[in-house]
Amino acid sequence: MTRAALELYSPQLFQSLLPIEAADCGFNDLGGLDKIGAALCDVAKKHPTAAANLGLQLLHRHADLDSDEILVGYGATTLPIKRSPLSSAALSMLHPTTWGLDLVQNRFVPLEFAFAKDGAMEMPEDLDFDLSQDFANIIYKFGLERTVGLALVDPNQQPGLEITHGRANIVIPATILVPSDRFVEVLWPLWTFSKDPKAHKTCFTACYKTFKGEHVEVHEESEAGRS
Repeated sequence: MTRAALELYSPQLFQSLLPIEAADCGFNDLGGLDKIGAALCDVAKKHPTAAANLGLQLLHRHADLDSDEILVGYGATTLPIKRSPLSSAALSMLHPTTWGLDLVQNRFVPLEFAFAKDGAMEMPEDLDFDLSQDFANIIYKFGLERTVGLALVDPNQQPGLEITHGRANIVIPATILVPSDRFVEVLWPLWTFSKDPKAHKTCFTACYKTFKGEHVEVHEESEAGRS
């Protein structure tokens, strides 16, 4: 990734994202998937290739970042790192994984990143232009500018749980926890909407207290509504 692409990142936009509970409530208050499912179905059918590795992302943040920090994933761990010390070699392996709509630039900009690994799925520099324009039209139409965005989805990825300790997120196997009504869905692959807006892979989030009283957020990805 070029440094120019990284400069599209907006610390102010990231900091404007809501905590997971508030983001979920806001999305549901605006109608949730029932309101936009049909429109997403149309976009997925129109752009099947571009939609194959992208999902609808409920935008939220786990912790505050300072103006020089970005959230970066490597393997099973995601944590904040400083942008300014990144070397050219590091930048060449860094790619966006989540995008939100920047109303100032009137375009999708990266919100989270990851270091590409050998053998991993190809990670694009930017979103497909035509798909992103159609998706932006949906966001504007339904007033979801600060609510949903786009994220990479690896079709070969196994279900996992994302546990947040402090400002670090660690993915563990999804079989660790039993599904609960407390989980909050945050990610829906676009390609599933082309078949049935209610049949999708989901990512659930639950919050609980550890024995030390620390706040922990848990994400679980699993197959739902599919045969």
